[in-house]
Amino acid sequence: MPTSIAAALTAGQQQLRGISDVAALEARSLLASVLDCDSSHLIAHDDVLLSASQHAAYSQALQRRASGQPLAYIVGWREFYGLQLQVNPAVLIPRPETELLVDLALSLLPATAVARVLDLGTGSGAIALALLNQRAQLHAVATDLSADALRLAAANARQHGLDARVKWYQGSWYQALPATQQPARQPFELIVSNPPYVAADDVHLLQGDCRHEPQLALTPGADDLASYRAIIAGAAEHLQAGGWLLLEHGHDQRDRLLQLFAATHWQQLRTHDDLAGIARVIVAQYQPDQ
Repeated sequence: MPTSIAAALTAGQQQLRGISDVAALEARSLLASVLDCDSSHLIAHDDVLLSASQHAAYSQALQRRASGQPLAYIVGWREFYGLQLQVNPAVLIPRPETELLVDLALSLLPATAVARVLDLGTGSGAIALALLNQRAQLHAVATDLSADALRLAAANARQHGLDARVKWYQGSWYQALPATQQPARQPFELIVSNPPYVAADDVHLLQGDCRHEPQLALTPGADDLASYRAIIAGAAEHLQAGGWLLLEHGHDQRDRLLQLFAATHWQQLRTHDDLAGIARVIVAQYQPDQ
């Protein structure tokens, strides 16, 4: 017997109950993705009957979610700073707390400034593209070790008409930059990064969405500060005098990270908490030694 949208949503919510705290919302998101519509359409047309193929696709999506696969990977996108970004298992799923990094970067760049930003470990391109979308005068360079991630980031840039203002390079941190950028022949006004920072033995890697996300984007290995050591060590060579370095970090890393900024050429060193009150971002300004 054909199933209506309303009945399908009710059944989907029941199937996801216990898997998600927002089962009804996720059931709507999955069905909207299958029908290629928005949630408001589902509400306005809840008496419409699903075709056999639509019902089968929805059932498969529910099964994937019930097995623990991230909702973002199933529907193929995640919203970040007002942008709908494509995501897949090649990239980390953008988190709301990372929007703090974007907020702080925008606060440090004058609204009318023509500036260059370097995004290290860009993944889906979320941070770089959010900055470009907010400031028409900005240009960005973004790097990632994963070629698959860069292809997805480039697709996101094209989708939002931002591709003319961003360049993508594959490789490890600053080593990815071409010869014209080494060492900082065209220095940046700002460097941002949300690097891998979860220790390899952290139990969080075995929980929730992390189980399905690329380990390369989550953990640098046994030394949870390894990414920061590389980024901080090379930042001075790639920043203009007065330029800024912004780093997202884990809840228990702030004090240890601050010790890595012991060099005198870092000034205005400060930390910022996210909306949950958890230490999340470190900001430092580069001032060459006199």
